[in-house]
Amino acid sequence: MVTLNVAGRRPLLGTLAGNERHAHCRLSPLGLEVQEAWYRGGQVYDGVMLLQCQLMPDHLHAIVFFTRHLPFDLGRVVRGFKAACNAAYRRHGLQCDEHPGLWESGYHDRILRREGQLDRLKEYIADNPRRRLVRSLRPDFFTVVHRIEVAGLTLDTQGNRFLLDAPWMVAVRCSRSADVTAERERYLAMARRGAVLVSPSVSPGEKAAMRAAMDCGYPVVFVRPQGFSNFAKPGGRTFDICAAGRFLQVSAWPFTTRPDELDRKRCLAMNAVASALAAGHDATHAAGHDATLAAAEAEVAAGHAAAEVADEEVATALTAGHDLLQ
Repeated sequence: MVTLNVAGRRPLLGTLAGNERHAHCRLSPLGLEVQEAWYRGGQVYDGVMLLQCQLMPDHLHAIVFFTRHLPFDLGRVVRGFKAACNAAYRRHGLQCDEHPGLWESGYHDRILRREGQLDRLKEYIADNPRRRLVRSLRPDFFTVVHRIEVAGLTLDTQGNRFLLDAPWMVAVRCSRSADVTAERERYLAMARRGAVLVSPSVSPGEKAAMRAAMDCGYPVVFVRPQGFSNFAKPGGRTFDICAAGRFLQVSAWPFTTRPDELDRKRCLAMNAVASALAAGHDATHAAGHDATLAAAEAEVAAGHAAAEVADEEVATALTAGHDLLQ
């Protein structure tokens, strides 16, 4: 998949039309020429198929398929396409000193390697206009807010921040050896009674519980291992859940284009964030308990990480994770 952004993110290629269920990009005269240039390029390069192309007001997503090994790379295909677009850009009198070319320099690409990725990507690209329209109608749910203070933590957030004010929030914590079905049903029962589930969703039990809650239409809060760029948006099924106000993702770590590998230390810290949110107070208030990080790690290593965290154990979990957040 290739993504190109219009220089300055100007909406030169068209406008969105439709509603929350069905939307499309109504192409401008320039947008029509850009689309034509893309598909025409498929006739220029032997061994290259230019497949689906979805124009948005300020960017383009497209799929390129190489049918065999070639003596040139994707960059050559993109440069040829950009040259054709720039000619149309000048013909329409849109060139300016600040943006002499239509596109930003370079491009973003993603190689599809796994079975089923192509079909999912085609669906994603085709759904882009609707998703963009929904975001414009509900900006508060999709705007990234950096460095807000919650429960003594400094967090990046995206989604319905009012979920943080819920009267009952439960941290979903499951060891990897826990019975997935039992854990899913246990936490789902709490969600049915009005609890907002919060979790990093790392272990199989945590993932099952959070998926089940989303399937049933219950609100969820996800703790992420890194923050969000200003252009971040929930992916896959979480997009529509976010639009409905039932989704929030938070992170206590800054955004980076090169995230660290998710290790046990970060997982424990993410669980501590979830517990702090559920407890509704600063993690430092848990001082005075005799549990330590070493004891928590010993439990994990021994396979005894508790599958059930009762209310009186939350403070202990916070103490174990607090040092990791500093």
